[in-house]
Amino acid sequence: MLRRLSHFSEMKDGAVLDVGCNSGYNAIYLSQKYGMEVVGIDHSRRHIEVSRFLSDVAGVHSVQFFEEDAESFVRPAEFDVVLHFGTLYHLPNPLLALRSALANLKKGGYLALETQCYDHPEDDRLCYFINMMNNDPTNYWALSTKTLRTCLGLIGFTDVVECLRVTPAGLSQHMSRVLLTARRSH
Repeated sequence: MLRRLSHFSEMKDGAVLDVGCNSGYNAIYLSQKYGMEVVGIDHSRRHIEVSRFLSDVAGVHSVQFFEEDAESFVRPAEFDVVLHFGTLYHLPNPLLALRSALANLKKGGYLALETQCYDHPEDDRLCYFINMMNNDPTNYWALSTKTLRTCLGLIGFTDVVECLRVTPAGLSQHMSRVLLTARRSH
C-alpha cells in the first residue's frame, strides 16, 4: 500500500473523488498536500456543510463538496483516484456503487477502498446482512473479501491488491476491516 500511496506525488494536480467524504478531512488533506482537485460527496447534508466550513477555514479552494448518492454519482472518466473509505457497507447496493466508482475513473485510475468484510472460514463467498448492527440503520452488507474481489473483477477493475486487514475490538466474529486498491484498465 505504501508503494501505491507514493503514486499520489506522481499524480500531483490530479483529480480525486472522495466518496462518503464525511467532514472532508481526506479531501482537504489531498488538496493541501498534493495540489489535487478534489470532489467530495456524501449523502448527509450536515457532513457537506461541515466539509465546506472546514475547507473555508483551511483556505482550501480546490475542493468541492456535494450532497450526492454514491450509487448514482457519475462524472465519466473525470478522476485519477476514487477514495471509497468506510462507505461500501453503508450502501443498500454496493455493486452499483462500485460500478459508479469505475465509471468515474480515468483509464489507469485507482480505486482505494476500505470496508468491513465478513470472511467465514467454512464458506469464503458468504456475505453478512448487517442492517442495524451497532444500532446503525445505515449498515447493510459486509461482503466477503473473495466476493468483493470477484465483484471488482466482474465490474472491470484489475490489479486488485489487499493492502491492509485489521480486526478492531468489538467487531462481530469473522469480521474485519480491509483496505484494497484496484485499477481501471479500460
